[in-house]
Amino acid sequence: NNKQKILNKNKTIIITFDDGYADNYETAFPVLKKYQYPAAIFLTVGRVGTKLKLKNKTKINMLNWEQIKEMHNSGLIDFEPHTITHPKLSKIEITVAENEILESKQIIEEKLNKKCRVFAYPFGDFNKNVKSLVQKYFGIAFSTKKGKISRVSDLYDLPRNSIDSEVSFMQFKGIIKYGRI
Repeated sequence: NNKQKILNKNKTIIITFDDGYADNYETAFPVLKKYQYPAAIFLTVGRVGTKLKLKNKTKINMLNWEQIKEMHNSGLIDFEPHTITHPKLSKIEITVAENEILESKQIIEEKLNKKCRVFAYPFGDFNKNVKSLVQKYFGIAFSTKKGKISRVSDLYDLPRNSIDSEVSFMQFKGIIKYGRI
């Protein structure tokens, strides 16, 4: 039982990254290697090796398969699916959602010769039909809901606390200590 393993450890923190930005390799990976911290990257498979155009017209590099394989082979980074195109899954046809979920899983499993057991909903967005699909293919799934994982947490709606450039050091300490800002 994945949740039980996590909960049996005192004050466990799971480091996750979404989407697969190249800075995960350029900035985060060297630090994770230096301190031997494991992490998971939820990969938007259709964006691998591309430049993503942001709303402000800036283009940002995404990870490529060479970087992904190097990180995976380090034993520190676990790659898991985050769909092909990063849609709001509750807003698309269920058959399209299933293809997004299943194809992203299959590509990662094939490219990295591993079994994918964890999923993260793009934008934290899902409904009961999407959740049922995810339950069919994965052991657990993360949302973007804030909070701590506990013994009563829904395995298919596990919370995560986002840390980005807008979070102050005091807020960061609060997230680490209390599971929220």
